[in-house]
Formats: sequence, C-alpha cells, structure tokens
Amino acid sequence: MRSTLAAILFCLPLAACGGKSTPKTVDNTTTDTTVDEAVDERSQDYGGEYGGEEYGDDYYGSEEPYVPPPPTPPDLVGSWKTPCAAGMAKGEWMSMSVVATADHFDYMVESFGDAACTKKKLSVHFGGAYTVASEMSTAVADAWNVDFTIETRELTAADKKTAKAIGKTCGIKKLKAGKAVDISAKGCAKLNIKPAADCPGHFDLVSQMGSRLYFGAGSAETDGCTAETRATAVDSTMAFSYQWPPTGIAECDAYLANFEKFLACDAMPVDARNQAFSGMKMGASAWNQVPPEAQQATSDACKQANDAFASAMQGMNCTP
Repeated sequence: MRSTLAAILFCLPLAACGGKSTPKTVDNTTTDTTVDEAVDERSQDYGGEYGGEEYGDDYYGSEEPYVPPPPTPPDLVGSWKTPCAAGMAKGEWMSMSVVATADHFDYMVESFGDAACTKKKLSVHFGGAYTVASEMSTAVADAWNVDFTIETRELTAADKKTAKAIGKTCGIKKLKAGKAVDISAKGCAKLNIKPAADCPGHFDLVSQMGSRLYFGAGSAETDGCTAETRATAVDSTMAFSYQWPPTGIAECDAYLANFEKFLACDAMPVDARNQAFSGMKMGASAWNQVPPEAQQATSDACKQANDAFASAMQGMNCTP
C-alpha cells in the first residue's frame, strides 16, 4: 500500500507517468518582442490551465478545507468484561460485565473469594434499557453520554454463609443461596445500592478504544442518579474488554487473538482502532456459522490472513 501511494504521489506533479510532453521550440532568429510574446503565450496557457477555477476552487486552492466525518458513537452490543481484580474488602476479588443488545443491557458485579475469580460469593444484577448520545460529550473529551434506565435490581448469594451475611447487611430476611432477590424497593445502603425511587436510572459516560470500553469515574458527588450528577471523567483504569465469541475454528481464533494485540497497539490512532474493531466484529460474527463443508477453506483463509497480518503489524511496530 505504501509503495502504491508513493507512486501515486510521484505521478501527480508530472500530470502523467511514463509520458513526456513535447517542448515548444522558439526560433532563435526571432526578435526579442517575438520571444516575449511566445513566453507570454505559454504563461497564459499554463496559467489558465493550472491556476484557473478547476484547480483553484474545487481542489488545491479551495477556501473550504476537508472536514473528516464525525466520530461514530461506541457500539455496546455484545459481551464485555473486566479482568479479575482486588475488591474493596480484604480477601475479596471482583469482576464486572456488561451484556448489551441494541437497546437493552444487563450489568453484573460479582465478588469472589479467590484471586482467580472462580469461587463466587455474591452477584448484583442491574438491567434495563439504554441509549448512547449521537454526539460526543461537550464536557469530557473522547467520551459520550450514555443513559441507563434501571428496571431490574437484584442480588444473589452463592452460598449459605454469604446469604446469611448479606441478609444481615442489607436487611433481607431469609435470604437463600442461589436465589435472586429483588432489592428495588429498599436497595442496600451498605453496598451503595440505592432504591429505585431515589435512583431510577444511571447517567454515565462511555469511551471506546478498539475492543475496550471505559465508563465514568463515579464519586459521592457524581453518583449518576441524575443528569446533573453524571461523572465528569472517564475511569481509564477499568477496561471492559469485548468477549469474542468462539468461532469453532482454531486458526480463526488465533487470528482474533493477534487482532486483539493490534487493537492495543499505541502506534495506531484511536479512530483507526475503532473502525478496525467494528469491521472485524461484523466479519467474525459469520465464522461460527460456517457449515462443516466450508470450515477447512475458512481455516486456510484465516491462517493466510493471520500470517500476512503478523508481518504488517511488525512493520507498524505492533509486534503480535
């Protein structure tokens, strides 16, 4: 691509590659006046051709500079998840996830008793409708306003010990392990969950960087229960990573793994990462629907694409 571009840029000033124009001859026996007239004639020819309206208005000398298209709002559709991280309490770890359709979301906060996040203790589920603003936030750079309407507020204790402790903490009588309990009416103050009457929705921010989503950094003053208390900054320390659905084809899964590293490459502009992610997200969705008779051909295509992609990444200092 770069060599092709270089050839195009080289050709443009010459008007045509490979061709040579025939120079006009001037009779050396002509008078100075005749020479001057000939030169003036040529000047008018070239001046009219290259300095006229065709080149001066619509292209090279236009007073209206190129304006790139506006950024595209983040696409939340799919499954997103944070890494396992230390929780607020000692000996507690947690992870968060968002599963979204075009207009509905399910947000889950889960706590665990181990650093690998395998021994679940408690999960808190929020669900409802959402909308992402069509234009970027005017208050926070590279972010978009996103409004959630919370229709579901429930928690589930994973075991009897946790059920007893959470029941006492939240004032829930006879909380049973493994059973989701609606806490919309009272919430749970000690878990910082407000009742629906006090906080019917959540006004937040969202920023996208390739296959990563970042939401607002909340605080006591920016709890997001109203538009006025929307977060004023994005929490760049907590990334929700897109969960690529397994394709069932090993070579295509390997290609997606390398593609993830490309999306994390600092050498790539954010807009380019977002566009690449959107295209791959759309294309990869078809791989797990490939019929058995076409899987070998798809596997070969993914392997070839992966090899070429790895070479291209090295050229951009984005080594997989």
